[in-house]
Amino acid sequence: MFPKLIAAKPLPDYGLRVTFEDGVEGTIDMSSDVTKGVFRRLADPDMFARICIGELGESIWWNIDAPEMERPDVCADTLYLQVLSPNAEARFAELCSSGLTWSDALQIVREESSSPVLTSL
Repeated sequence: MFPKLIAAKPLPDYGLRVTFEDGVEGTIDMSSDVTKGVFRRLADPDMFARICIGELGESIWWNIDAPEMERPDVCADTLYLQVLSPNAEARFAELCSSGLTWSDALQIVREESSSPVLTSL
């Protein structure tokens, strides 16, 4: 199981600082995302700043004036893998496809990652 997202802070130029319950934290560059699809609504920096964390720490979403099904959102698992390394998402999928459990695949990706995994206090 992936760690829960506990903090998300918008940064200038469509950056996003995320922190997970296991102490992993990092910055995600979303500048190319705000030019595509439903994320285009976030090209306005004031809209991008309206970030919210799902009540279970499973996702981020933006509180914009749109029906719930049309609000941009990102799964916390995706963010976690992006923070670990640029190739973590593909490596995780590869390991799961080989028959490993999510838990085992995530452990391998963590070990291969250059990002330190810190223990929560």
